[in-house]
Amino acid sequence: MMLRFACSMKLAMCLKHSTTRASLRNHDGKRDSHRSFRFLVSRVSKPSVLLTVRQVEASLNRTLAEYEASSDADTKEFYLLKVQTFIFYYDVLAAMVSIGRNNPKGFAQAVALKSLVHSLYEYDHQMNRTLLPRIMRYASRRRKPVDTRAVKAERGKWRDQLARLRTWKAVRDAATGHYGKDIEHQIRLIKTIDQEEVLSVASTFVDYTGFILQLLPHRRRSDA
Repeated sequence: MMLRFACSMKLAMCLKHSTTRASLRNHDGKRDSHRSFRFLVSRVSKPSVLLTVRQVEASLNRTLAEYEASSDADTKEFYLLKVQTFIFYYDVLAAMVSIGRNNPKGFAQAVALKSLVHSLYEYDHQMNRTLLPRIMRYASRRRKPVDTRAVKAERGKWRDQLARLRTWKAVRDAATGHYGKDIEHQIRLIKTIDQEEVLSVASTFVDYTGFILQLLPHRRRSDA
């Protein structure tokens, strides 16, 4: 498990590096988002990155199999929480790689990004209201309580990205989860989607998911 986790973290750092490079500036010193997006494209085409996505995919499938093979309630809860975390993880990673590989242009780029916006918005909502509280209750039952200060400190690292994520509610309501009746309004909202911001938030959640996975007290089915 630690080897697979290390591999997925390498992918996270690779993708994160592509979205946060301060050196990607044009001649007048402003951020050149097109160059940053091209950098992402060059990264995700590497065989090592695609292999790592397959490793995360294998981890997701293996974890589901462990959940389905468990009979003890406590063990099932452990693997169930892990499955949900890997669903989030794989969803975001696969979307980032797909966008980088396809390299959409113009308005189509924003359309391609909107599904990732939706996943990230729902991910944050589910993480805070359901998954993290359940992980904390599970850890307490295992007598390995989660340090809430550490969780707050981790989220504090991504204050700007989290603030940006919450501004996407209107986009989520009318242009990602649903196709609004007002088509012109839908188009205006999609045009506000900025690839640099979306990929920055996505890379943040890749890191944060890695942190959440580490909160789960390690166990095997044989521990039941």
